[in-house]
Amino acid sequence: MNVLVNGWYGRGNAGDELMAQALRSLFEPRGVNLKFVDFIDDTLLDECDGVIFGGGCILQDAPNVNDVTFETLTSCRKPCFYVGIGTETSVHESHRSLINVAQMIITRSSIDQRPDWFPCDHRVSWVEDLVHSLRPFQGKVGSRNEILVIPNVEVLPTWQEPHWKHVAWERYKDEFAQFLDCTIEERGMKPAFMLMCNNEKMSDDWVMHEIVGRMKNRSTKFETYHLQGGQCNATYATGVIKEHKHVITQRYHGIILAQMTETPFTTVHHHDKLKHCFPNRGQSVPYYGFSKALMIEAIERSRVPVQFNVEEISKRVRDIYDRLVEDIVGIILKQKGTHA
Repeated sequence: MNVLVNGWYGRGNAGDELMAQALRSLFEPRGVNLKFVDFIDDTLLDECDGVIFGGGCILQDAPNVNDVTFETLTSCRKPCFYVGIGTETSVHESHRSLINVAQMIITRSSIDQRPDWFPCDHRVSWVEDLVHSLRPFQGKVGSRNEILVIPNVEVLPTWQEPHWKHVAWERYKDEFAQFLDCTIEERGMKPAFMLMCNNEKMSDDWVMHEIVGRMKNRSTKFETYHLQGGQCNATYATGVIKEHKHVITQRYHGIILAQMTETPFTTVHHHDKLKHCFPNRGQSVPYYGFSKALMIEAIERSRVPVQFNVEEISKRVRDIYDRLVEDIVGIILKQKGTHA
């Protein structure tokens, strides 16, 4: 059985690659061959038995398909599914059309975030993020007296963007640099950085360098971890996070990874995806209007983190996805048999 998975894969983004890891762990033991693509044409569609659209932010743009392929998908001649999507982002009208005919829809968002147009029937399941189904690092780690920062290049404006974005960025990097200097001088806690996106046009390195360059205690020797290649997996990522006392994340899957390891964390949210992450057991401060004082307060509040059973959550989420994937495979096999 061959299934296409359409999303932002193969572009150096750790969140999407972690989702791909989770999908492989669920589907491949059932004899399903997954092919990850960022476009779908007639040839690919002819060679597959079904299509999965995975990831949240891909929904804001039209799917990369031609008119004939889109007509085939909306006519249900090939079963399509949405797995791991978020309802907190704007959704292109083409994806709305496909969601309306999708055989199953699995969303990582809370049901409270369901937009008016979104289906609410037997096809829809509301489940924690797909990455929760992966097992975190199980070994012992050494505890470092450091803060792990996970930046996001999406907040870095290019010259042609509106003036208010430049104002927000200048304020943020000044205030965040002051915060890092404060943690070094008053608590002896050095920052480390985990970079989750690196490709030709988007690199979290750029954000890290601008922030470090604003610091009084700047250094080229701050520890830096790149989630790339063979290191882009849940075991490595959660192992890195468990070594640190606190995580500050501007990336959605930074929240997920911190929760998987019960590490205290603070989210700096510039997007509803981060602000309304479900569940969210950490602290949260806004990117727009960010200040050193807000961050220090959030760190103080997180000193008594909410306790939860990681193993129990991981097993429950895995069990739910196991059942849902069985249903997806059954639907594909039934439709394949009908058209045989």
